[in-house]
Amino acid sequence: MTIIQFSSAVRRIQPAYALARTTHAPNLTVAIPDWRDARSADGCRPRGVSTYVDKFEQFVVFAGDIPSNQITADLVESYKLHLHKRGLESSTVRHALTVVRAFCAWCVTKGYLEENVALAVKHPKVEPPDPDPLTREQIALLLAACDTPNQSHKITWPRNRRAVFVMLYAGLRIAEAAELRWGDVDLDRGEIIVRRVGGKGGKSRVVPICEELGDELRCATSRRSSDAVIDQGDGTKLTPKSLAHIFERWLTDRGLKIHPHQLRKTFATELYVAGEDLTTIQRLLGHKDPKTTMRYLGASAQKERDAVQKLRFRDK
Repeated sequence: MTIIQFSSAVRRIQPAYALARTTHAPNLTVAIPDWRDARSADGCRPRGVSTYVDKFEQFVVFAGDIPSNQITADLVESYKLHLHKRGLESSTVRHALTVVRAFCAWCVTKGYLEENVALAVKHPKVEPPDPDPLTREQIALLLAACDTPNQSHKITWPRNRRAVFVMLYAGLRIAEAAELRWGDVDLDRGEIIVRRVGGKGGKSRVVPICEELGDELRCATSRRSSDAVIDQGDGTKLTPKSLAHIFERWLTDRGLKIHPHQLRKTFATELYVAGEDLTTIQRLLGHKDPKTTMRYLGASAQKERDAVQKLRFRDK
């Protein structure tokens, strides 16, 4: 048989083979555990894997426990309309559809679907949120709130204060702050190694330690390399959810309503106002796309105001 004859034979076989691949597909509930394991094997963080599984199970409630090869673009479109009619925000609907796309992509690799049918469903447009960095007045109030422990938080106060400083002065995400170990903090060199957390940021990065953050970190009574920088008192790390309680409870009790990501945006905006270039800020934040960095910068930053004041259209 010649090469041309062999190629023709393969093409005649392919349609029947493709049909066989997609005929025997497990039901959605049976496929979910294998999909979960596949995402974990791909390096997705455990919390993200659990979130995706939970979101997809909501799709299963809507679609029913159908075979994996019976997911169609029309079904996904109907799911999108269903979520919209429930009054969910566009960002929530978009995330739900992203999860379905991820499952369908995995089904393609397993041979349960010939193509990712979810790609045919357009995601709702989501306007990026306005940047909300802290003003200088808010920063002053935050630091003042961290300066003095109250009676009920004498033990946890240094830890909570350290958490605020790490996120404000180094621009760490809350999950990155939770994972930070003393072994990643080099006070002599003045550097923090921010380890990759799941899919965020793509890779580890180095963030220099400014003087005020360095002074704060040196105040820690124990700095064993394996211990968490923001710990439970015994070196064990806090979960991101527990770490968020510092903002939801501890700072709220002190009259401040601040969410953790505001500190990261404040870090970026203050650097921008100080004259740092966008590329430097992007590297410090660990962003892949400079457009993401731009969304972090306060629109009313002093840098923009100073730039506009330079405009002169009349000759003097």
